[in-house]
Amino acid sequence: MHKGQRKTERREALRFLREVRYLGSWPDVRMLPDTGPAPLIAFTGRSNSGKSSLISALCDQKNLARTSAEPGKTRSINLYRALPGACPPQGVVLADLPGFGYARTSHAERAALRRMVDQFLLHAPRLSLTVLVLDCRREPADEELSVIDFCRAEGRELIFARSKWDKLSKQERLQKSRQWQKAGYEDISIGVSNTNGEGLSEALESIALVIQNANPS
Repeated sequence: MHKGQRKTERREALRFLREVRYLGSWPDVRMLPDTGPAPLIAFTGRSNSGKSSLISALCDQKNLARTSAEPGKTRSINLYRALPGACPPQGVVLADLPGFGYARTSHAERAALRRMVDQFLLHAPRLSLTVLVLDCRREPADEELSVIDFCRAEGRELIFARSKWDKLSKQERLQKSRQWQKAGYEDISIGVSNTNGEGLSEALESIALVIQNANPS
């Protein structure tokens, strides 16, 4: 097989998140619709981490996922569906979960939003993968650590997407990679940039692998 042909096939394999459509927004886990047999991918993280922008970038659809002009304004679970294709034939459903940890919301609001996220991660049917998003310039706090610990304890698939990767110099990236290795997160961490596209192909390959393993042909 020629190198150019391999590149073409690789690009086509990563097109499983194309033609994605917004399904709707729901303020309660109990109100979520039945999305059928399609595998579900949840995107979670603190407010202003870049969750919604990452979804749009991975789907190659500008402004697909609805971002708020002010952090902490998203109060609902937003669902998106990728049309059925070769991988997998049922299509894929993406869930953009409310951001947690925004200081300007009340303690009660923060607690309620966190409960919503926790209930989704615990009980959402056909949840195949959780993508935890955090600005790469920040260190994981209790919120992120609890998601990581939960996924590892339950054997859940997890990708730790370290957003805004383009903001770091080459030396800073090296230092961060060493920190991830020391903390034991190297195997799940991917540096991504919604601005210049760095890391998006790697993230898509990781997502595709999880889906294929969860839905063998």
